[in-house]
Amino acid sequence: MKKIIFFFMFFLGCLPLVKAQYNITDYRVDLTVLENGDVVVIEAFKMDGVYNGIERNVYYQDNYTGYYGNSIIAVDRELYDGDDVELLEVRAINFTNTDTFIELRENGDLFKDVNDAIKGQHGVYTITSLTNGEKYKIYNPSKMNKDFYLSYTLENMIINHEDISELTMYLFKDMEEAINNLEITIHIAGNKNLLRTWVHGNFDKTINIVDEETVQIYIPHLEDSQELDFRIVFDAGIIDSDKRSHQVVLEQIEKIEEKLISNDVEVDDDSNSLKESAYNLVSIVEKTYNRSDYDLAYQAVSLLKDDEFKTQLLIKLMNIDPKIERREVILKVVLTSIMAFWLVGLMIIIYQIYKKYGNKVVYEDKYFVDLPNYEPFISIFILRKKINNNDLIASIMDMISKDIITLKKTNNEYIFSQKKTQDLSEQQEKMIKLLFDSQKEITFNDFKNRAKNDHNRFLNLYSNWFNKADDIASTKGYYVNVTILKTIGVIYSIIGVFLGVFLLDKNTYFSSIVIFLLSIVSLGCFIVFYERTAEGNEEYTKLLALKRFMCDFSKFDPKMLPDMKDWKSYFVYSISLGCEKNLIKAFNKIDHLKCVEIADEYKSVENIINESLNLAYFKH
Repeated sequence: MKKIIFFFMFFLGCLPLVKAQYNITDYRVDLTVLENGDVVVIEAFKMDGVYNGIERNVYYQDNYTGYYGNSIIAVDRELYDGDDVELLEVRAINFTNTDTFIELRENGDLFKDVNDAIKGQHGVYTITSLTNGEKYKIYNPSKMNKDFYLSYTLENMIINHEDISELTMYLFKDMEEAINNLEITIHIAGNKNLLRTWVHGNFDKTINIVDEETVQIYIPHLEDSQELDFRIVFDAGIIDSDKRSHQVVLEQIEKIEEKLISNDVEVDDDSNSLKESAYNLVSIVEKTYNRSDYDLAYQAVSLLKDDEFKTQLLIKLMNIDPKIERREVILKVVLTSIMAFWLVGLMIIIYQIYKKYGNKVVYEDKYFVDLPNYEPFISIFILRKKINNNDLIASIMDMISKDIITLKKTNNEYIFSQKKTQDLSEQQEKMIKLLFDSQKEITFNDFKNRAKNDHNRFLNLYSNWFNKADDIASTKGYYVNVTILKTIGVIYSIIGVFLGVFLLDKNTYFSSIVIFLLSIVSLGCFIVFYERTAEGNEEYTKLLALKRFMCDFSKFDPKMLPDMKDWKSYFVYSISLGCEKNLIKAFNKIDHLKCVEIADEYKSVENIINESLNLAYFKH
């Protein structure tokens, strides 16, 4: 009796060690080759027995491991590796052989990706990264009476050879479950001519070429842990993949597959394929005389065992090497000559500019004390060839100093009033219109309200003044028309940019970079290039001397300075010349009260103009 009890307890203790019995009764796989070289895989399968879920390992690398076909491209074995795998979704479905994958998916329940899960859970899965793929642990216990659906993308799997395109991959390597009724459908859209498929493994299989774009594979039974890989070749040029072998391989692939089918793969098959690969690469070098092709061929030849064939290939490479060097020297001379010619042309253009415009009349004294006989906005146009808001403020201050308008303060409110309406310049008339529109006087608050509430009209009046000021300054003849010269310079610089980019070669790398950088710099210079006339240059140097005089105002003996009644006129021009702060400091030392009056007027006008323009632009 004790023996019976002991045996019973031993049996119960061993129960957890007994492997659960479950298999996959039906398995459908759909592979679609995309135009970019990716492969989208959809899998649906049904299991029987008692289980908590399944582990599915998907690999995108090491597709050549243990596979004789890898010797086709001996020095580019990594071409058979994909870039990555991306799981698209996991679902629980009711598997049938009659429903399409779209129907299975639409009627399925979507699973969630979680970091961790326990046995018995349903509707979740975890992802674990592998060195050459990913592991998906899907929690879908048998008690739920639901089947499995998953889809994923294998990225950059297609190899483009010279004569064909190829997909070689492992579908299963280490499935712990036996699989019955395995159906695999492969779609290659756009294929029209060649379509060959080989499935490797010691099991029964049926391969059916449905049409030029579709292959079906049926395997009645696959043992657990039994590997399944396949190779499919099809038309070259229909896949936009950057993986290229630069070899003609179809005949070689057919020979290797014939040996695999007949179980007559010789031990030295890899060595023979290495020889064929090296021979093909040397043949390419004989046609291209390209250094990178030479290095690739030399690498392939160096992998061969020492024999007469290797010696012959090395002799060929030795004879090719001087020709490649000669080609590189010629190419370097040609490219360098083109770049030197461009550089000389740029120097000629610059010299012609200097020769034509290099000698100008200049005002050589450090200071110039007389005010210009033109309006303030013209002074900044001479200096910078542009007019800005400071010139608007300076023009208003100029009209105040000339008693065309007045600015007074009443009950903490500033008011603009018209004082003179006759004998005004066009620019002054535009300014009067901007300030008063149809009124005779206007408060600062009313002016800001116009900018805020009638911003479109306000901005139009501002544009009218700005454009008229720009037109008046442009017609003074201070600048030369250099449109033709600028156009030539810009076009020439753009040509230099293209030379620097498209003639880039490792033998002329430094020259190409120099030309490219010089082209960018010269392009910017020619775009902003302008040239003053002799009169314009003389006025330019006088304005700089006037600016220095006003900046150094405080250094002079007061007896040598202009009459106090002219201070406001000097201040008006200092606004456009950008030295008003220096002048305010100097005025403050000489006559504080007069300085406060001028500074207060300036600050008030500056504030009202800037605030109004900001309001108008904001509302616009």
